[in-house]
Amino acid sequence: MDDARRRYEEAASRLGTPPGALVDLALLEGREPDRRDDAGKRMAKVARANPKDPEVLTRYGLWLIDEGKVGDGRAQCEAALKIAPEHVLGSLCLGLCALAEGRAADASPLLSRGLGASPPASALRAAAFAGLQAGDQALASRALDLLASSTSDDPRLHHGQAWLLALRGKWNEALPAARRAAASMAKDADVALLLGWIERAVGHKAEAEAAVRRALALKPES
Repeated sequence: MDDARRRYEEAASRLGTPPGALVDLALLEGREPDRRDDAGKRMAKVARANPKDPEVLTRYGLWLIDEGKVGDGRAQCEAALKIAPEHVLGSLCLGLCALAEGRAADASPLLSRGLGASPPASALRAAAFAGLQAGDQALASRALDLLASSTSDDPRLHHGQAWLLALRGKWNEALPAARRAAASMAKDADVALLLGWIERAVGHKAEAEAAVRRALALKPES
């Protein structure tokens, strides 16, 4: 990671450190847990220095939402959309805000529009979740396909795929994805519960009971 950062800083320096390069550098830093605070400070500094750049504002907004600062993220996204009303990443940002506030149905159309803006993996996962929650299978499928093209080893991708296939009644196809998700997310009750549901649908009663018992042990109110 240090070598990647060094090369990125060198490239950014040659380009005169445009705002987008500084944002990318902050995102690169933010992948390391012990550098997230520094990355956040860098991102905030870039946003303050470029208050008229909708790309910088929305990407900072996405960062804030990912950090749980939904209100601050919304403010950045709304500021970006005032500058560029057709900015699709801004729509994605507002969709994530709506999702964080429990308004999946409102989030769905905003996220669908925003998927054309090369969003980060965290936004794709959120879009897939919103689609599943709102019953928008087209959105969920599109988000999961985009996520699969960027990373095939994300257990949340397998979980989302299993949900989507199960909703379509494709139980045998859903089972491998559900098992992969459960193997990687052993402490997630919702993942275990989904696996139990799918195991039962394909006639694996013992496996279904074991998965449901595991879900209840992790989350008794399931």
